[in-house]
Amino acid sequence: MAVLSRHEGSPASTTSATLLIDHIQNLLLPRVTPYLQRLQREKDRRQRERELREEQDRAFERAAAADAERVRTAREEDRLRREADRRKVEEARREEEGRQKHLLWRRWARKYHVPSEPSSGEEGRVKIAVRLPSGKRLERFFSKDTKIERLFAYVETAEREGDEDFDDEDDVPLAAPTDFKVQYRFNLISGYPRAKIEPSALTLDQTIADVEAVRGGGSFIAEGQVGVLVSRTIDTTDEDTDH
Repeated sequence: MAVLSRHEGSPASTTSATLLIDHIQNLLLPRVTPYLQRLQREKDRRQRERELREEQDRAFERAAAADAERVRTAREEDRLRREADRRKVEEARREEEGRQKHLLWRRWARKYHVPSEPSSGEEGRVKIAVRLPSGKRLERFFSKDTKIERLFAYVETAEREGDEDFDDEDDVPLAAPTDFKVQYRFNLISGYPRAKIEPSALTLDQTIADVEAVRGGGSFIAEGQVGVLVSRTIDTTDEDTDH
Protein backbone atom coordinates (compact mmCIF):
# COMPACT_ATOMS: atom_id res chain seq x y z
CA MET A 1 0.00 0.00 0.00
CA ALA A 2 1.30 3.48 -0.86
CA VAL A 3 0.28 7.04 0.22
CA LEU A 4 -0.42 8.98 -2.93
CA SER A 5 -1.34 12.33 -1.39
CA ARG A 6 -1.55 13.88 2.08
CA HIS A 7 -3.80 16.82 3.01
CA GLU A 8 -4.03 18.75 6.28
CA GLY A 9 -5.96 21.81 7.32
CA SER A 10 -9.42 23.11 7.90
CA PRO A 11 -12.30 21.60 5.93
CA ALA A 12 -13.34 25.13 5.23
CA SER A 13 -10.19 25.75 3.27
CA THR A 14 -7.48 23.23 2.24
CA THR A 15 -9.47 20.08 2.91
CA SER A 16 -12.82 21.11 1.57
CA ALA A 17 -14.67 18.63 -0.64
CA THR A 18 -14.39 20.84 -3.67
CA LEU A 19 -10.65 21.19 -3.32
CA LEU A 20 -10.13 17.49 -2.69
CA ILE A 21 -12.22 16.50 -5.74
CA ASP A 22 -10.36 18.95 -7.89
CA HIS A 23 -7.04 17.72 -6.55
CA ILE A 24 -7.93 14.09 -7.24
CA GLN A 25 -9.30 14.70 -10.73
CA ASN A 26 -6.75 17.19 -11.98
CA LEU A 27 -3.58 16.29 -10.12
CA LEU A 28 -3.68 12.91 -8.46
CA LEU A 29 -5.39 10.78 -11.12
CA PRO A 30 -3.27 12.05 -14.04
CA ARG A 31 -0.20 11.32 -11.93
CA VAL A 32 -1.17 7.79 -10.79
CA THR A 33 -3.11 6.62 -13.84
CA PRO A 34 0.00 5.42 -15.73
CA TYR A 35 1.09 3.56 -12.63
CA LEU A 36 -2.36 1.97 -12.22
CA GLN A 37 -2.43 1.08 -15.91
CA ARG A 38 0.99 -0.50 -15.57
CA LEU A 39 -0.27 -2.52 -12.61
CA GLN A 40 -3.34 -3.61 -14.61
CA ARG A 41 -1.20 -4.63 -17.55
CA GLU A 42 1.06 -6.59 -15.24
CA LYS A 43 -1.97 -8.25 -13.69
CA ASP A 44 -3.37 -9.04 -17.13
CA ARG A 45 0.01 -10.45 -18.22
CA ARG A 46 0.19 -12.70 -15.16
CA GLN A 47 -3.39 -13.82 -15.78
CA ARG A 48 -2.60 -14.68 -19.39
CA GLU A 49 0.53 -16.53 -18.33
CA ARG A 50 -1.45 -18.45 -15.70
CA GLU A 51 -4.15 -19.31 -18.26
CA LEU A 52 -1.46 -20.35 -20.78
CA ARG A 53 0.22 -22.58 -18.19
CA GLU A 54 -3.12 -24.08 -17.27
CA GLU A 55 -3.92 -24.74 -20.95
CA GLN A 56 -0.44 -26.23 -21.44
CA ASP A 57 -0.96 -28.42 -18.38
CA ARG A 58 -4.32 -29.56 -19.72
CA ALA A 59 -2.81 -30.23 -23.16
CA PHE A 60 0.01 -32.19 -21.51
CA GLU A 61 -2.50 -34.20 -19.48
CA ARG A 62 -4.53 -34.90 -22.62
CA ALA A 63 -1.41 -35.97 -24.50
CA ALA A 64 -0.28 -38.13 -21.58
CA ALA A 65 -3.73 -39.72 -21.38
CA ALA A 66 -3.71 -40.34 -25.16
CA ASP A 67 -0.23 -41.87 -24.91
CA ALA A 68 -1.33 -44.06 -22.02
CA GLU A 69 -4.41 -45.14 -24.00
CA ARG A 70 -2.26 -45.96 -27.03
CA VAL A 71 0.08 -47.99 -24.85
CA ARG A 72 -2.86 -49.77 -23.21
CA THR A 73 -4.45 -50.45 -26.61
CA ALA A 74 -1.17 -51.71 -28.04
CA ARG A 75 -0.66 -53.98 -25.03
CA GLU A 76 -4.21 -55.28 -25.29
CA GLU A 77 -3.84 -55.90 -29.02
CA ASP A 78 -0.56 -57.68 -28.37
CA ARG A 79 -2.16 -59.77 -25.63
CA LEU A 80 -5.07 -60.69 -27.90
CA ARG A 81 -2.67 -61.50 -30.74
CA ARG A 82 -0.55 -63.70 -28.49
CA GLU A 83 -3.69 -65.35 -27.12
CA ALA A 84 -4.95 -66.00 -30.66
CA ASP A 85 -1.57 -67.45 -31.63
CA ARG A 86 -1.60 -69.63 -28.52
CA ARG A 87 -5.10 -70.86 -29.37
CA LYS A 88 -4.03 -71.62 -32.94
CA VAL A 89 -1.03 -73.59 -31.71
CA GLU A 90 -3.18 -75.43 -29.18
CA GLU A 91 -5.87 -76.12 -31.78
CA ALA A 92 -3.26 -77.43 -34.22
CA ARG A 93 -1.80 -79.59 -31.47
CA ARG A 94 -5.23 -81.00 -30.61
CA GLU A 95 -6.04 -81.61 -34.27
CA GLU A 96 -2.77 -83.44 -34.81
CA GLU A 97 -3.26 -85.40 -31.60
CA GLY A 98 -6.80 -86.30 -32.68
CA ARG A 99 -5.54 -87.30 -36.13
CA GLN A 100 -2.94 -89.60 -34.63
CA LYS A 101 -5.50 -91.13 -32.28
CA HIS A 102 -7.93 -91.62 -35.16
CA LEU A 103 -5.19 -93.41 -37.09
CA LEU A 104 -4.40 -95.58 -34.08
CA TRP A 105 -8.10 -96.36 -33.61
CA ARG A 106 -8.46 -97.27 -37.27
CA ARG A 107 -5.46 -99.62 -37.17
CA TRP A 108 -6.72 -101.17 -33.93
CA ALA A 109 -10.29 -101.51 -35.25
CA ARG A 110 -9.14 -103.02 -38.53
CA LYS A 111 -7.25 -105.77 -36.69
CA TYR A 112 -9.25 -106.32 -33.50
CA HIS A 113 -12.66 -104.67 -33.76
CA VAL A 114 -13.93 -105.56 -37.23
CA PRO A 115 -15.23 -109.14 -36.91
CA SER A 116 -13.68 -111.96 -38.88
CA GLU A 117 -15.61 -113.12 -41.89
CA PRO A 118 -17.70 -116.20 -41.03
CA SER A 119 -16.67 -119.37 -42.78
CA SER A 120 -18.69 -120.73 -45.68
CA GLY A 121 -21.53 -122.90 -44.52
CA GLU A 122 -21.80 -121.09 -41.19
CA GLU A 123 -25.44 -120.55 -40.32
CA GLY A 124 -26.81 -117.02 -40.10
CA ARG A 125 -24.39 -115.21 -42.34
CA VAL A 126 -25.30 -112.58 -44.92
CA LYS A 127 -23.37 -110.99 -47.77
CA ILE A 128 -23.06 -107.21 -47.65
CA ALA A 129 -21.57 -105.06 -50.38
CA VAL A 130 -20.78 -101.38 -49.92
CA ARG A 131 -19.66 -98.84 -52.50
CA LEU A 132 -17.54 -96.07 -50.99
CA PRO A 133 -17.58 -92.40 -52.10
CA SER A 134 -14.15 -93.03 -53.65
CA GLY A 135 -15.71 -95.65 -55.92
CA LYS A 136 -14.06 -98.54 -54.09
CA ARG A 137 -16.34 -101.55 -53.62
CA LEU A 138 -16.36 -103.67 -50.47
CA GLU A 139 -17.95 -107.08 -50.24
CA ARG A 140 -17.86 -109.77 -47.58
CA PHE A 141 -20.01 -111.92 -45.30
CA PHE A 142 -21.12 -110.96 -41.79
CA SER A 143 -22.84 -112.93 -39.08
CA LYS A 144 -26.34 -111.68 -38.33
CA ASP A 145 -25.45 -111.20 -34.69
CA THR A 146 -22.77 -108.64 -35.63
CA LYS A 147 -23.42 -105.21 -34.19
CA ILE A 148 -24.21 -102.50 -36.74
CA GLU A 149 -21.41 -100.47 -35.18
CA ARG A 150 -18.90 -103.09 -36.30
CA LEU A 151 -20.32 -102.99 -39.81
CA PHE A 152 -19.75 -99.23 -39.79
CA ALA A 153 -16.24 -99.80 -38.42
CA TYR A 154 -15.54 -102.18 -41.32
CA VAL A 155 -16.55 -99.48 -43.81
CA GLU A 156 -14.69 -96.72 -41.93
CA THR A 157 -11.43 -98.69 -41.81
CA ALA A 158 -11.53 -99.67 -45.47
CA GLU A 159 -9.93 -96.39 -46.47
CA ARG A 160 -6.24 -96.08 -45.58
CA GLU A 161 -5.60 -92.33 -45.81
CA GLY A 162 -2.76 -91.49 -43.43
CA ASP A 163 -1.70 -95.08 -42.86
CA GLU A 164 1.51 -94.29 -44.69
CA ASP A 165 2.56 -92.50 -41.48
CA PHE A 166 3.06 -95.94 -39.97
CA ASP A 167 5.80 -98.10 -41.42
CA ASP A 168 5.16 -101.29 -39.47
CA GLU A 169 1.82 -102.97 -40.21
CA ASP A 170 2.36 -105.22 -37.21
CA ASP A 171 2.73 -102.26 -34.85
CA VAL A 172 -0.97 -102.12 -33.95
CA PRO A 173 -2.21 -101.05 -30.50
CA LEU A 174 -3.89 -103.77 -28.46
CA ALA A 175 -6.64 -101.39 -27.35
CA ALA A 176 -8.39 -98.34 -28.72
CA PRO A 177 -7.23 -94.91 -27.47
CA THR A 178 -8.99 -94.38 -24.15
CA ASP A 179 -9.97 -90.73 -24.75
CA PHE A 180 -11.06 -91.03 -28.35
CA LYS A 181 -14.46 -91.80 -29.87
CA VAL A 182 -14.80 -92.28 -33.58
CA GLN A 183 -17.46 -90.25 -35.37
CA TYR A 184 -19.08 -92.07 -38.26
CA ARG A 185 -19.88 -89.39 -40.81
CA PHE A 186 -21.72 -91.45 -43.37
CA ASN A 187 -24.99 -93.33 -43.84
CA LEU A 188 -25.55 -96.66 -45.55
CA ILE A 189 -28.18 -96.40 -48.28
CA SER A 190 -29.82 -99.48 -49.75
CA GLY A 191 -30.92 -99.54 -53.40
CA TYR A 192 -34.44 -100.95 -53.46
CA PRO A 193 -36.47 -100.54 -51.46
CA ARG A 194 -34.53 -97.45 -50.53
CA ALA A 195 -33.62 -97.33 -46.85
CA LYS A 196 -31.13 -95.34 -44.84
CA ILE A 197 -29.10 -96.73 -41.96
CA GLU A 198 -27.82 -93.85 -39.87
CA PRO A 199 -25.07 -94.17 -37.23
CA SER A 200 -27.27 -93.20 -34.29
CA ALA A 201 -26.40 -94.59 -30.88
CA LEU A 202 -29.55 -96.77 -30.93
CA THR A 203 -28.87 -98.19 -34.40
CA LEU A 204 -25.17 -98.82 -33.76
CA ASP A 205 -26.04 -100.91 -30.73
CA GLN A 206 -28.38 -103.16 -32.71
CA THR A 207 -27.36 -106.28 -34.60
CA ILE A 208 -27.65 -106.91 -38.31
CA ALA A 209 -30.58 -109.23 -37.54
CA ASP A 210 -32.36 -106.35 -35.73
CA VAL A 211 -32.29 -103.92 -38.67
CA GLU A 212 -34.67 -104.80 -41.46
CA ALA A 213 -32.80 -102.92 -44.19
CA VAL A 214 -29.66 -105.02 -43.72
CA ARG A 215 -31.08 -108.20 -42.20
CA GLY A 216 -30.96 -110.12 -45.47
CA GLY A 217 -27.72 -108.56 -46.70
CA GLY A 218 -27.58 -106.67 -49.97
CA SER A 219 -25.80 -103.80 -51.65
CA PHE A 220 -25.40 -100.38 -50.08
CA ILE A 221 -23.89 -97.02 -50.88
CA ALA A 222 -21.85 -95.20 -48.22
CA GLU A 223 -23.13 -91.64 -48.43
CA GLY A 224 -21.02 -89.04 -46.64
CA GLN A 225 -17.40 -89.02 -45.50
CA VAL A 226 -15.63 -92.34 -45.06
CA GLY A 227 -12.19 -92.55 -43.54
CA VAL A 228 -11.85 -88.78 -43.08
CA LEU A 229 -9.57 -88.16 -40.13
CA VAL A 230 -11.74 -86.42 -37.55
CA SER A 231 -11.61 -86.66 -33.82
CA ARG A 232 -13.57 -86.14 -30.68
CA THR A 233 -12.14 -86.01 -27.19
CA ILE A 234 -14.49 -87.58 -24.67
CA ASP A 235 -14.85 -87.94 -20.95
CA THR A 236 -13.81 -91.51 -20.41
CA THR A 237 -15.66 -91.66 -17.13
CA ASP A 238 -19.02 -91.15 -18.82
CA GLU A 239 -18.79 -92.84 -22.20
CA ASP A 240 -17.85 -96.24 -23.49
CA THR A 241 -14.75 -95.94 -25.67
CA ASP A 242 -14.88 -99.37 -27.30
CA HIS A 243 -16.37 -97.80 -30.44
